[in-house]
Amino acid sequence: MSRNVSAFFENLPKFKVDENVVAHDNIESVIKIFLDRYAHHLPNQWFRQQLEQPFGIELLKSASPDQRQYTFGNIELLVVRTEDSANTQLELIRDFLDAPTFTMMQMNVSSTKSYAALNKEFKEAFSPTEEMLDRLYSADYFRAFYTTTEQQDIRAKWSA
Repeated sequence: MSRNVSAFFENLPKFKVDENVVAHDNIESVIKIFLDRYAHHLPNQWFRQQLEQPFGIELLKSASPDQRQYTFGNIELLVVRTEDSANTQLELIRDFLDAPTFTMMQMNVSSTKSYAALNKEFKEAFSPTEEMLDRLYSADYFRAFYTTTEQQDIRAKWSA
């Protein structure tokens, strides 16, 4: 869910109906656009489109929540989850690259964007249905890379 909300706001100009929506006049209009027009299925297709089709890699068949590095022939993959802390992500990447001094910079941070206030208002007002959460969180990749406890914790953030 978090990924979809983030991607929706990053691509908000594509969904803009009129200036009033973006001017915070009606958060319910923004929520309706998100529910009706955003392609919520996109994350479910990513592994097929980016790994399976071009490289023949079926990562989800061998994925495990406790494994982050995978090798398929001469291709090495690292799975970094956005929910992991920045320190965890950094350590995973350093280990994967065997580059102990590797550093990362924060870029494309929603709180610094022109839509930051609207995004905050959206998150405060939006409450997805259980059916929507079921659809999103039954995705193969979600079950493959997150433990049952992690899945419950992530879902709980949106089930209030």
